[in-house]
Amino acid sequence: MDVTFKQRVNQFWLWFEGVAPRFYAEIEAGNCSDLVDEVGQFMGQTMPELAWAFGPGDGGGHSFTVSGEGVVPKQLLAEYWHSHQSQCEGWTFFPSRQPNHDVDGISLAIDGVGQIDANDMLVQTVVDEEAMVFDIVIWHPLFEQFNHELQVQFSFLLLDEVLGEYGTQGWVGGLEMKPLDEQQIDGKRVHRLKDLPKFIDGVQRYHQWNKLPPPESFTAYAIESEVQGPRGDTIAGVTCVPGLLFELMEEGGRLSEDPMAGTGAELAYVQIDSEAFPADQQPEARYNLEEQIQEALDDANCGRILGGATGTEFNYIDLLLFDGEASRSVVESVLTGVNLSGRYRWSQFA
Repeated sequence: MDVTFKQRVNQFWLWFEGVAPRFYAEIEAGNCSDLVDEVGQFMGQTMPELAWAFGPGDGGGHSFTVSGEGVVPKQLLAEYWHSHQSQCEGWTFFPSRQPNHDVDGISLAIDGVGQIDANDMLVQTVVDEEAMVFDIVIWHPLFEQFNHELQVQFSFLLLDEVLGEYGTQGWVGGLEMKPLDEQQIDGKRVHRLKDLPKFIDGVQRYHQWNKLPPPESFTAYAIESEVQGPRGDTIAGVTCVPGLLFELMEEGGRLSEDPMAGTGAELAYVQIDSEAFPADQQPEARYNLEEQIQEALDDANCGRILGGATGTEFNYIDLLLFDGEASRSVVESVLTGVNLSGRYRWSQFA
């Protein structure tokens, strides 16, 4: 039987509790690089689709970060991992890459080319008040030596350094690379990269924007006309994984690539006969059912709701399951308890 993600998380914390004192001593002695192979082997076997890193801890000590690298379902795995953390003296744990507070020291060394420093990288910002994001033009003189793909890659690496993983994901809208120079710096539209967090914070406070982290953000959507294939009858819904959901519908009910492959977790949805709900209260009835399912999943620490949708024939509840059949049993017990036996069926995203 495959090891579920819940079991993998338990394995991780048992392992880290045992190695934490030794790891701390090795890092204090300047031997962090000696741990890479050991940690990489364990993480590759236990959490192969999640990135990891050592770093500074909050208020001293050291940290261990697990990251979904901007992919929301994987970020939800990292959040689940983090919610089960053990108390290890001297250690802080993070479920996403954190901003580097030593902004003057942020740089990216590129073999055979040179070094990109945050001090030398310029950004031009346009505030999109409706979307509550910043469209950004970014440039560094060394970008002239790279193709567009590498320019994008290096830009996001450095944006993550100054804003953190969630900051980049939540605040950066459009991204464009084109030449900027220091003479354009005005503190309002053009800044040094290191000054971008302060600028964003000021705009956020001015507009009183209150944004949730990406894994907690839900998007409402509506479908204008029916499409062929699974979920083609969908009218409207909400989701925290819009990209995956729209791909699922566009590709005939299957994802081209399963982001949960190898993790022990599962993306699935329950399809419920719409006639099982009052005709004029389907969204409310589905939402109430989602609340009951989430409460049961929380009690068992084995899954979470990703969203739901109303359709002409069916209602849908999207789920991320951490514990395989045990998670499914929890969901089914709720459905049975509200007299939906025989009126639902399971489907997978991939």
